Amino acid sequence: MLAKDACEGDLNERDPMQRIIVGNFIDGLNDDAVRIKLIRSNPTNLTESVNMALKEQNELSEDNALDYLSA
Repeated sequence: MLAKDACEGDLNERDPMQRIIVGNFIDGLNDDAVRIKLIRSNPTNLTESVNMALKEQNELSEDNALDYLSA
């Protein structure tokens, strides 16, 4: 009981269902660079995973646009 009370806030972050959902989301990504970034970041829920993926995709798109413009 004390252990549960001590980590009450952490239990939602370690929810086994969220781990499965996050894993399936990461497995379904087409972009290897984004997939690797998420695996390394180890997001705890789907919302965090989606936000990280969008951020990484935007950064990659910006880098590609800069490379195209400087060529």
